[in-house]
Amino acid sequence: MRILFVSRIDPLPPEGGEQIRAWHFAAGLASEHDVAVVSFVDPDATPDRVSTATDQFRSWRRVDLPEVGEMRSRIHSYARLQPRFVLHHSTPEFDDALQRTIVEHEPDVVHVYGLPLAQYIPSMLQRRIPVVLDAMDSWSLRYRRYAREAGPLSGTAWRARSLVNARYERWAADLGATIVASNEADCRALIAAGSPESRTMVVKNGVDAVGYFTPAPSEPVTSDLVFVGDMSYAPNADAAELLISKILPRVQSSFPAARVVIVGKNPGP
Repeated sequence: MRILFVSRIDPLPPEGGEQIRAWHFAAGLASEHDVAVVSFVDPDATPDRVSTATDQFRSWRRVDLPEVGEMRSRIHSYARLQPRFVLHHSTPEFDDALQRTIVEHEPDVVHVYGLPLAQYIPSMLQRRIPVVLDAMDSWSLRYRRYAREAGPLSGTAWRARSLVNARYERWAADLGATIVASNEADCRALIAAGSPESRTMVVKNGVDAVGYFTPAPSEPVTSDLVFVGDMSYAPNADAAELLISKILPRVQSSFPAARVVIVGKNPGP
């Protein structure tokens, strides 16, 4: 098939969580199909990572993210009741790159990676091209969680942002694309926000068993557990704390020597 992969980040050999999903989706599809890519530039992209990715794809157009001031972002978001990420990924240069690639590549299907890029889907559907929107997670659900954990004032702000994002998720759901989430909870949240259950599904994150997790048969079995994640991301930090406080004691009841090693950048106190 001819597939167009449209991404809010460069699909590069990964150095972070969101890149893992982008890279393995794009490169995995390219291993069996003819894939063209249009993406916003990752400012941390190194030449070797870009070169490795370039070899995978038929074509690749990269567009710089627009420079948006904080005040303009807030005013735009409040006035239009749109999430701020819409403006931060809105640029005629990206739309031009997208339309040119569609004409040249004539894709059978478009894979849109990231909810902020739903704003570009109508033009694809007008061309009668099937679209898959990988929303990954529900921003409205994320902000509701933040609201529950915040104080009265900041909690009100998070709830307001949750409502704005739910409104955008409903708009994206009405476009007619097939919508994908990375887990059951976010899939249910997207359905609750208005995404039709018949075309909303879960595609979970995988594990690169060949590249990373193939211990030799002769290696001894240990009782160590490793938790890996960007620790500046609140759900990861919450999960690590839950693992230590609630799950580890249960494991240690059967394996007293068990310990947990947390691996991740930017940890909080």
